[in-house]
Amino acid sequence: MTVKPWACQFIGDKRKTMPVEEAVQNAKDFDLLVAHELIYQPHVAAMKSANQNLRLLVYLNSTFTWRASLDETTYAHDKNGNRVTAKGWTNTYLVDISNPAATAYMQQEAQRLLASSGYSDLYLDVSGFAPLSTGYVSAVPINPNTGRAWGKQAWTAAINAHISGIRDAVGQGPYIVRNCLSNGGAYYDPTNPTSAFLIPAVQGAVCEGFLRSSSAPVTTYPSETLWAQNVHMLDDAASRGFDVYAMTKVWSVGTAGQKDGWYAYALASFLQGGNGRHSLSVTLQEGDNLQARDPWRLDLSVASPARALPSGACERDFDRGRSLVNPTQATAYLNPVSCSGATIGGSPLGVTDQIALPPNATLVLQDA
Repeated sequence: MTVKPWACQFIGDKRKTMPVEEAVQNAKDFDLLVAHELIYQPHVAAMKSANQNLRLLVYLNSTFTWRASLDETTYAHDKNGNRVTAKGWTNTYLVDISNPAATAYMQQEAQRLLASSGYSDLYLDVSGFAPLSTGYVSAVPINPNTGRAWGKQAWTAAINAHISGIRDAVGQGPYIVRNCLSNGGAYYDPTNPTSAFLIPAVQGAVCEGFLRSSSAPVTTYPSETLWAQNVHMLDDAASRGFDVYAMTKVWSVGTAGQKDGWYAYALASFLQGGNGRHSLSVTLQEGDNLQARDPWRLDLSVASPARALPSGACERDFDRGRSLVNPTQATAYLNPVSCSGATIGGSPLGVTDQIALPPNATLVLQDA
């Protein structure tokens, strides 16, 4: 099982092109990159030469547009008839995803972006429940078919049809990832799970809140239940044939040691689930998602099923290492490990003594 890194390249002016040296380095560091159309446009061939496994996805916001002069029925409106905008991006307007004209517009945008960028693959942002949240939009959008606020069940059906329409327009060639899963708790929501967004029109989906929200205090870790839901999400999606692009954002104030601890926690937790088809991004402050970290492209080979230990900790064995996580609030005492290697920080670990794993601590070992 390999930890495959991925990243979104949204740094700086999206209308500018990155220097070729930086673009090629990005390709060497990551197996999947999401970017606006001009960022890598002249360097696609050089980047793919540097990394034969690289996927370049051109960015498209699938539910908002900056174009202000479309037919008025193309836009979503609130109860007072005002256009719904995105908070923080007040010059972008939510489209009415139930209107065929809105889907036709996004179909054209997807075709245009793929042709102009040369990236060959497609990233569909804001394709989950975010447009229904007043924390994200200026006002709750109204479903024109009912005259009432969109419910999540109706929204799920409408946006899935909208995304399927975009796939129909671009054909089966592009690899499509949609940003829609939110986190493991939302994935397993008993009423309106984001797992319903895994549809045949896409091959992968982003979990932007893997284990935590970006602004949560650096000392706050998920409950055991939420931790397990995030890990089980990786297994479930893999069993259904979908790739998950997990993203852990640690954008709150914290020391370097606290943030490094979160990187270790995200990595070890990620290793507990899935079958090697998923990818992980850990960003420790806004704007650093193109930074490679140690270890990088970790390859532990074939994995055994993860298992819970009597102590409450979880472990997973690999042909070339082991991942241990303690998601509980009590110290877990573990038997000596059989593989020789090092902790994630590089310090040697003996194999004869019992290991005390504090709450929310992890250990990733790789055979020397």
